[in-house]
Amino acid sequence: MHRLWVMVAVVLVLAACSPDTDTTTTTTEAASATTTTSPSSTTTTSVAGDADTTTSTAVTTTTLAELRGLAWEEVADLGGFITGIEPIVDGILVARKDGRLTLVADDGTAEVVADLGPFVLDQGEAGLLDTALHPDGDRLFVHYSDRAGDTVLAELPWPIEGGSQPTVLYAVAQPAGNHNGGSIEFGPDGRLHLALGDGGGANDQFGQGQRRDTPLAAIHRFDVDTPGVASAPPDNPFPDGEVPSLWVYGVRNPWRIAFDGDLAVIADVGQNRWEEVTVLAADAGGANLGWPVMEGRSCFGADSCDQTGLVLPAVAVSHGDAGTCSITGGEVYRGDAIPELVGHYVFTDFCGGWLRSFPVVDGLGDAEVTPTDWDAPRLANPAVIAAGPDGELLAGGGDGRLLRLVPQR
Repeated sequence: MHRLWVMVAVVLVLAACSPDTDTTTTTTEAASATTTTSPSSTTTTSVAGDADTTTSTAVTTTTLAELRGLAWEEVADLGGFITGIEPIVDGILVARKDGRLTLVADDGTAEVVADLGPFVLDQGEAGLLDTALHPDGDRLFVHYSDRAGDTVLAELPWPIEGGSQPTVLYAVAQPAGNHNGGSIEFGPDGRLHLALGDGGGANDQFGQGQRRDTPLAAIHRFDVDTPGVASAPPDNPFPDGEVPSLWVYGVRNPWRIAFDGDLAVIADVGQNRWEEVTVLAADAGGANLGWPVMEGRSCFGADSCDQTGLVLPAVAVSHGDAGTCSITGGEVYRGDAIPELVGHYVFTDFCGGWLRSFPVVDGLGDAEVTPTDWDAPRLANPAVIAAGPDGELLAGGGDGRLLRLVPQR
């Protein structure tokens, strides 16, 4: 299987470049904005001893022009390789693969607030992979590959003080240099989720995918309310198992997790045929996403397979589709500037750079969803799409540019 990282300067996720099937994508035109009109409202107020007082208030509405497409607007050019975007009170915290954490202010000025480079192996798919700010705002969690190439979940005080060193909370040995996973995200219950791949190589060569006694090929759920401690909550699905932090398993390389209300959206990088996005209830612990029995919605390397108990993805994108090779994942849009996108999971692909979305709703089950393919400039090796402090979507990746999604009307 050809390796994507041979073709680009550095690659986050393993994917083949040769499609097994030829799939044609149909582009859906952007929907028109909804026009809402409201009549004037009349309120009558009675005060004891006085005559009734009647007031009339006119409701003014703004009708948006038709959405012609979407565009990416540069916020800052940071250089390096962007792997994480975290909204904070003072602006946007951007993680770069080499270990630097940069604070981008509202006016686009950037300041490096910490350099974890001495602790991080920046090589191939290894590096500083994501950050997450505690809901209380006093601690920053980081996921990185240590100098030996192993997974580390650690925390730092926030704001970061001079000379601060990460406190290691959880560590996992990695048998290969790829499929390290990436995302760390707080769920609606305040628990921290950590995504890990199957150990690397190809074809689940280490046999991790369908096991519950290994931390690999899984998403973990931690209680991090006590500083310096990451423990498995007692309501995790396998509290008495060998890996009590296990939350979801059967994943290949879940690069990005996004939470929206009580739903979780997981983008999982495929082998050489299919990329996939799965929607789960945030409390659906114990779900088996099927790797390596399945790749996408197809049996892996076989015409048929036992799919009993497996959760199928809502979206499967073929490697023959518009340059697709390695799904980046994205975020559910809850901003104000693009009402046509509200409630949609917006996502992209590391090679394809296209922009697609689908509405995230409860009860999808095993239903397959056809995403909208938006008219937008292609991104250059995108690694992350995330919401900024104002809810508008930001993107970053291999070219070091922090971008904001804006409507074209």
